[in-house]
Amino acid sequence: GNKGKFKVPADDVKLILALKRNDLPSIDYLDDLADLYTPEEIAERRLRHQSDLELFKRIDDDFEEYQKKVRDSVDKYGYFEVDYDYVEARKKINAWTKAQWAKIIEDVSITVCAPDADQATLGYIEYVDSDDDAEYDDDSEYDDDSESEDED
Repeated sequence: GNKGKFKVPADDVKLILALKRNDLPSIDYLDDLADLYTPEEIAERRLRHQSDLELFKRIDDDFEEYQKKVRDSVDKYGYFEVDYDYVEARKKINAWTKAQWAKIIEDVSITVCAPDADQATLGYIEYVDSDDDAEYDDDSEYDDDSESEDED
């Protein structure tokens, strides 16, 4: 059945529309590995690299289609909506990711920060909008377009 629609928050829409396609990774790094791997292993890595490039291109192409859908909706209606199923799927993905991080932390004894730091025990922390985000809304001091001019 129809579970209704959810209006995607404006900040999420801005993020979706701001993301740009990255350059695909170069295969040149494999040349530096010749001393470490056999020619067969290098050939296998070249095939894997090509397969990865094809996957990355498909992901980028799909995301650009999604951006167009979002942009068209914003241009036409002023907002973008998704099915509530999308919201439920995001909750499931966050729960799955938390579980995976917990498993990684349990399985791996590597500490990437000071042992007494909170980050060492927290694992994956899902992003949640907060009032603190408002502090960063005015980013005029970070504008690349603004240049300080010296007056003589």
